[in-house]
Order: sequence, then structure tokens, then C-alpha cells
Amino acid sequence: MRRLHSSTVTIVKLSVFLGVVALAAPAGAHAQSVPPEIVLHPNEPARQPFQDSWGVPFNEPGDGEVVVPPGKRFVLEFTSLDVTVDTDCRVGFVSITTTAGGKTAGHHVPIASHVEFGTRNIAVTGQPLRLYGDPGTTMFVNFGGAGLNCNPIGALGASGYFVDVP
Repeated sequence: MRRLHSSTVTIVKLSVFLGVVALAAPAGAHAQSVPPEIVLHPNEPARQPFQDSWGVPFNEPGDGEVVVPPGKRFVLEFTSLDVTVDTDCRVGFVSITTTAGGKTAGHHVPIASHVEFGTRNIAVTGQPLRLYGDPGTTMFVNFGGAGLNCNPIGALGASGYFVDVP
């Protein structure tokens, strides 16, 4: 009983304190919002965020592509894939092609999980990474594996940011 009384007294004291604080605040203070102050690291240019997701199979021109505008560099920080294919097919990796420092290179992210589900194979992965794309180039994101006419259905995603290049 003493414990219940102590808890009740604490709740009452807290309620009284909050009521006094609310009454002491200037009129209208509760409805005002203050815009957040953006603080940038002095040695790091402002980042312009990017994210996109493409349906699989790719149906539109430009699906799976990130076009890096002139005067910007692209930093890819994350990619993910969730796709199902016919049981006689197997997805093995996410493929990313970038051009950085004037050199084009392919990168592969392994599939983290395979599951057979009825007449379909499910492949899933998500990977933090750091890859760069030079100004005026195109980064390609796709996936690869084994099998023919696999009837892929799913989504492929990428996120990162653009930075200004001096």
C-alpha cells in the first residue's frame, strides 16, 4: 500500500510541475515551431540526397540507372534487392557499374538470402557500401545469376547523395 501511495504522490507532483511550467510559458509558445538549424561540417560540401527504386523486370528506359549531372559527384551508400524468379533460376548478386577517377569498374554485392517458395525462388539482399560516380557519367545497377527466361518480379533500390565538385 505504501508503494502505491508513493507512486501516486510522484505522479501528482509531476502533474503539478508540468501544469506550472505550461502556465508560466508565454502565450502562444506552444503553437510556435522553430525551423531546424542546419549545421554542415566546414570541410564537407552540402549533400543532396538521392534514392530510387526500380521495379523488376526493368520496363522503362533508364530503369536501374543513376545519371550523375555535370558538376556533381555521386556517392552510392546502399543498395537492396528483393526479387523472385522461377525455380530453375538462381539470382547470385547485385551488379553495380561506376566510373570514378575516369575508370569504369564493376562491383558485385552477393545475395544474402535464398528461399524456395512453391514454384519460385526468392532472393534478398541489402548492403551498405561506398561507391563513387564521376560528373557526367551514368551508374548502372542491375542483378545477375543463372537460368533462362526466369520471369523476375521484385524491386531493386539504391540510395546515396550528390556533392558539388569544384
